[in-house]
Amino acid sequence: MKYEFDMSIGLIPHNNPSIKLNLNDTIIFEGQLNAKHVFNISKELSFGQHCLILEYLDKTNNDRDQAIEIDYVAFEGIKADRFVWAGEYTPIYPEPWASEQRALGIELAEKHKNFKYFGWNGIWRLDFEMPIFSWIHQIENLGWVYY
Repeated sequence: MKYEFDMSIGLIPHNNPSIKLNLNDTIIFEGQLNAKHVFNISKELSFGQHCLILEYLDKTNNDRDQAIEIDYVAFEGIKADRFVWAGEYTPIYPEPWASEQRALGIELAEKHKNFKYFGWNGIWRLDFEMPIFSWIHQIENLGWVYY
């Protein structure tokens, strides 16, 4: 079974980061983001699990002020902060900073939840399922869903 699907993600770049945005195995955008941009995605998706992936690719140790920020995620025109917070960010910590932190006994988390501002290269992943309204119902903690 296929479902009509409509989503958008608003991104705010800080100092022109390079990103790649995928929905499942389809590249939506790959390149440098120079200005705030909204990516609108409309397609048919099958029943079950799907994944939106935002990769932050090119930050170097010299790019101190470079970052990417998720302004919002909307499904079927519905915006909610919980959609962004449901994603999981896996940073690639820069060296030698990461080694220095570990030498000081500071544990660096492998994954982060509830993030929308990314100052290090890495991957933000949002897993969701179709039908999307059932998933939204669960994310918003609206109670039981009966099928």
